[in-house]
Amino acid sequence: KENVLIEPEGKNTLPAICFGMKEIRNLFGPSNVGIFSSDHVLDSKAMQTISDAGSLADDGYLLTFGIQPTSPNTGYGYIKPAEKLDIGMQVSEFREKPDEETARRYIEEGCLWNSGMFLFNTQTFFSELAKAAPEIYESFEQNEDINQVYTEIPSISVDYGIMEKSQEVAAAIQME
Repeated sequence: KENVLIEPEGKNTLPAICFGMKEIRNLFGPSNVGIFSSDHVLDSKAMQTISDAGSLADDGYLLTFGIQPTSPNTGYGYIKPAEKLDIGMQVSEFREKPDEETARRYIEEGCLWNSGMFLFNTQTFFSELAKAAPEIYESFEQNEDINQVYTEIPSISVDYGIMEKSQEVAAAIQME
């Protein structure tokens, strides 16, 4: 029970992640936190990639795990790689669900699909949240009552709320 958080209502991924990140920060201080779908099976190679990515989270990057696209898909977000890092690469552009023509162009430019899996350091996450979505940041920082917070905040995904707006701290790791 003490490790289960229940949202007062569904408000998409950004509020849910904020709720969890705040609880983890309050319990453990600055921490790296992985956000993964509950229905994925991750093999040992994927687990090693995630473990290696921790150093980038420590360095202040918001990490998303990219997947090599097999076709233009308007249902996925796209990650445009930039400068190569020791592990993975910086991201020059993070765009959610483009139209088909744009998706084709993204693939030609070497973009990856956004897997929807993330690794964030709590300090970096809240710093970027304050810049990208100050109203959500303020609500979570100024209220301890999660029910009150959820009456004040919009429903928005982490992709639209932070990842598309982050100018300096997004990085991608290619998953197999």
